Amino acid sequence: MKIKIIVLNFTLIIWLFLIFDFCLFNSIENKYSHDSNNIFHWNLYIKASKIKQFDDTYKKLKSQNYFRNTIQNTNKPPILILGCSFGYGYLLEENQAFTYKLATKAERSVYNQSISSLGVQYFPYILEKFEINKEVKDPEYIIFVFIENHINRLYRYFSTDNNAYLDIRYKETPQGLKEIKHKYYIFEHSAIVRYLQNKYAEYKYNHNSYDKNFDFMKLHFLKAQQIAKEKFPNSKIVILKYEENPDSWYYNTERWNELEKQGFIIIGSYELTGKHLYENEYRIKNDVHPNEKAWDLLVPKLVKKLNL
Repeated sequence: MKIKIIVLNFTLIIWLFLIFDFCLFNSIENKYSHDSNNIFHWNLYIKASKIKQFDDTYKKLKSQNYFRNTIQNTNKPPILILGCSFGYGYLLEENQAFTYKLATKAERSVYNQSISSLGVQYFPYILEKFEINKEVKDPEYIIFVFIENHINRLYRYFSTDNNAYLDIRYKETPQGLKEIKHKYYIFEHSAIVRYLQNKYAEYKYNHNSYDKNFDFMKLHFLKAQQIAKEKFPNSKIVILKYEENPDSWYYNTERWNELEKQGFIIIGSYELTGKHLYENEYRIKNDVHPNEKAWDLLVPKLVKKLNL
């Protein structure tokens, strides 16, 4: 009799956990969903429980021609761009986005490795893990489009709360920055567990000082520079600081001078254009991402600044 009660209670706990897990997933999904007629996302819930590795995602995007490369018939050395949705051109047509505008204005080929939702940690990772040096021959500049939101992404376990896209993470060791090899946990199939992991990452970011977060970010840029020197020895790295928010400590800090002393070229969008690109005039309507007007303003000045 006791065994039956234990089994019954255990079964009940499992069912309650799954119900709550499903409810949490739906609550998160409905924040992003545009389908107001469908509030119960059963298929997405099952699909989202599968852990997705970045390497597989990258290869899939590559096979789907996701990256917005603009190839020009010229002898000028190419340019390589990395970043997130800002660098990619989220919600913009290809001919409205950064890559196309830069390639056209500079009259040279521009290769883009930006993927929406990525952070600074993917800068060294993509350079190291994928043989893009076989495709992009001796670029003059490697441009990383930086936004403030990249820094909190350094701590994330999963890139989105409503899907199991496993984030790349590094840790600081006495030997330098080392990739954290993910250990598979069956409980990470649960939306609750993934949500709590990301909340813990958010807590770490928010409770660190600005300087500590900057220190951690800086290590990632230095690691990317080390890898770039091996694969692209003649290239110069540009960090294009895109002013995403007003009064941002991370955008305005003089600590960027430390990276300049290490050989990086640091360019701020406001210093370049004299305009605050976080203003609605330069954003897609009802969204935070740059519109075409922002790139029309920024790109010619960047071309002039870098003597492209």
